[in-house]
Amino acid sequence: MKFTFTFLIYLWMNSVLCSELTADQIKQALEIDAIIKAEFENVKGFAYCNDEYKEYHAEMKTARKWGAKKNAKKLKVLHDYQRYNVERLALEKQLLGYCEEIQKAIRGKCHDTFRKLRIECVDTLTKSNKEKGEFIENLKALKCVLMIMDKSRDYHFGK
Repeated sequence: MKFTFTFLIYLWMNSVLCSELTADQIKQALEIDAIIKAEFENVKGFAYCNDEYKEYHAEMKTARKWGAKKNAKKLKVLHDYQRYNVERLALEKQLLGYCEEIQKAIRGKCHDTFRKLRIECVDTLTKSNKEKGEFIENLKALKCVLMIMDKSRDYHFGK
């Protein structure tokens, strides 16, 4: 058993040492894997119910298994994920701000409108970045038709 294990390690080391990889390529692959692992450990926001996030996460998981020969591809996957994640977190922060504004505006004749809007706002937190952006744009232009002209500041929404 011990001999088999030693022989397998020898074969693996031989394939690594005889390959065309340099020490720098192997070091870079290990560094990229460490960054990917750190990204997995530092998940923030509403990622766990987000299907788009799950796709990026699965792609990163797959990339982590690639060898050092695919460092460029692995690095591209990592940068795509990081770009997506920064955008996702910024949109979620904006949405949370709007959710708080809407919560404060739930009163008066527009009670039902803002209550439904708040629910939709919270649901949007786990949608794709494109859907979040579209919702924010629609939200900026939204007004309750029951508001009296020049009284919208009384509702603390749509400033």
